[in-house]
Amino acid sequence: MAAASPFPSPSPLSMSDYELNRCLFNALIDQNTNEVIQLCQIAPDGPLHITGIHKDTVLHLACYSKQKDLSIKLVRLLPNNLNRRLTKFKNDVGNTLLHETATSNEMRDVATLLLAKDPKLLSAKNAQGETPLFRAARFGKIRLFKLLANEVDKDNDEERRKDQFHSEDKTSILHIAIIAEHFDLAMLIVEMYPELIGMEDGNGMTALQHLACNPSAFAGTTEYGLCKKLIYYCIPDKKRTMEEDCDTKRNKDTKRYVKWLLNLLMWKELKREKYKHTSAWELAKELIKKDTSWEATENTALNEGKKSDQEITDGSSGLFLSGLLLKTERERLCITSKNLDEKQGQSRYEQMPKTTMTGIRRDETPLFLATSWRIKKLVEEILKNYPQAVEHVNKKGRNILHIAIQYRHLEIFEMVQGNDMLSRRLLRATDAKGNSLLHMVGKNRKGPKIET
Repeated sequence: MAAASPFPSPSPLSMSDYELNRCLFNALIDQNTNEVIQLCQIAPDGPLHITGIHKDTVLHLACYSKQKDLSIKLVRLLPNNLNRRLTKFKNDVGNTLLHETATSNEMRDVATLLLAKDPKLLSAKNAQGETPLFRAARFGKIRLFKLLANEVDKDNDEERRKDQFHSEDKTSILHIAIIAEHFDLAMLIVEMYPELIGMEDGNGMTALQHLACNPSAFAGTTEYGLCKKLIYYCIPDKKRTMEEDCDTKRNKDTKRYVKWLLNLLMWKELKREKYKHTSAWELAKELIKKDTSWEATENTALNEGKKSDQEITDGSSGLFLSGLLLKTERERLCITSKNLDEKQGQSRYEQMPKTTMTGIRRDETPLFLATSWRIKKLVEEILKNYPQAVEHVNKKGRNILHIAIQYRHLEIFEMVQGNDMLSRRLLRATDAKGNSLLHMVGKNRKGPKIET
């Protein structure tokens, strides 16, 4: 015999399901809290009445549309003796009620009430294998992430934590925060869960590898016009700096001027850009400290690859090659640059595809990825922390100078070969196919897309 519903049954004079759903949907769209509550009181399943065609309940839709007050009232309408756990109420994409609250920091009170009703919601996964914690990381909701993370950490269950931190394809909360460019949250995750730094996703990519494939995350990779450049350098590095600056100024005219600047569309756009650059750089420095992937190197560095006619045999000719390479490369870059669009504010990487979780070469180190994507600042920081990393050789037998020439990144080539001791050894090297650096100059320029 079926269990009785905890909600009052509709009266004989009640409306049909289609009419009820229409009224509920319209009330939700109009954000008419009182009408939604009244309709839920006559609905067979109350706030858990399925209203949408994608199996969304009334409470799903209220949480999804970020109607905080309505959501709180609907949760409080739920009886304590529900016949089914709240984890069983999922829409077509497998999202529970807690998944829907995870996309907004303003829904923290709702999340707290839901967890009090059913703590199992915390570990429920949607169709993509994502927990509410993972979803909060994907959307960059720091305050809600902290709330859910504290709940996960309460029982100190290592297996439970591990399960919470990854989706079905082994992407971690740190990976997804970096891919979605929520660098402040990624930094928080690094501080809370440092064990995630070296973990690989389903494509064998670490957090730093993903970051090294995103040139737009770093300052200096986008060319601005004069006006934008001036505004960019006037913007403080941290979000709080401008607010603190305004509070300390006594001159009202200065405050009004600063407020007017903050409301400029261009200022807002560049402010977001600079904050992104600042937070990405802080994150990169922290990740680099823990990365030693360059230690896994090929022995072709010692054998200098296969012999070739153009192989360099002594230090003096190495210096000659350096000059010849630089001259040849400049000529090729000059010819290539004529075909490039030099519009003001255009990114150098406009043609580069954004980093995704597939299609990226898995076996390159962050040092070589940063070189390939022309992130000079990141290359400098890696070599500053680990100068010996400059001798790393990939599976094709290529060192950092091979990669710099292969992708026509002359500024990185000049930076590395500036050290006489290092340049002699690197300039003499040939790859596994016997290609010297001069061979690399002669080859067609590699496109910005990373090889697979």
